[in-house]
Amino acid sequence: MKITIKEFRTLIKNGYKYELNFWNNNISFLDDLKDICDKYPSNYRKNPLGLFWEDWDYKIINSKIEIATSQREIFLKLLKEKGEDLNFHKDIEFFLEKYDLGHEWLIPIMDQVISMWQFPPIHNLHIQKSNKRVSLVLNPDTSLSDIKEVWEEIKKEQKKLWPNFKKINFSNKLYPNLFIAIEDRDIKETKDENFDESEQKNYKNKDLDSVGKLWENEEDMSQETDIKRMENLRQIRKRFKDKLS
Repeated sequence: MKITIKEFRTLIKNGYKYELNFWNNNISFLDDLKDICDKYPSNYRKNPLGLFWEDWDYKIINSKIEIATSQREIFLKLLKEKGEDLNFHKDIEFFLEKYDLGHEWLIPIMDQVISMWQFPPIHNLHIQKSNKRVSLVLNPDTSLSDIKEVWEEIKKEQKKLWPNFKKINFSNKLYPNLFIAIEDRDIKETKDENFDESEQKNYKNKDLDSVGKLWENEEDMSQETDIKRMENLRQIRKRFKDKLS
């Protein structure tokens, strides 16, 4: 895990926010945290990973992050086997709500309970992912700078949730081309009254026929213009198909 300078600043600020919360609610804060620790015993606490600001060496910090992540995964797996994982999540979330800590603190508080590792969030907001959507939950002090800081991560999550998403680019032809594509599809699906049932099955509507119907009210009906319209129609048709796929 490589932390940028901006993320490190947010980390320091969140650490300061945590300490303020601790000193303002000293007794209840400690008691509630202790209750969670007592309710969910962890052998990893015998060798506490400590406070992130005790180690200013990035290699040591990154090593402890990896250890905490591994211990958390094992601990949560064991809780799940006992059917206690959901209760653990609920207890942590209740603690966050009580002390006005955003959802981005979920993993840091878990790691403190499991590994005695105090490593605040590196973002001042929570990125929530579900149903092909990425939502941002902002704190009262979340700034535009905080959002810009995570923008690359947001775009990556959008790509993961909807890898085949086709972006719509605005242009003056956006709606006119959409209506042409819809009308073109209707023309293809409409039976020509000039053919009986057997002839209709064998007759394939030609693109120039569609052009004649789509642009029947235009003044310029020359063959050269119709050929250009036909190429344009094929491009519109392809774009419409791509958007629907």
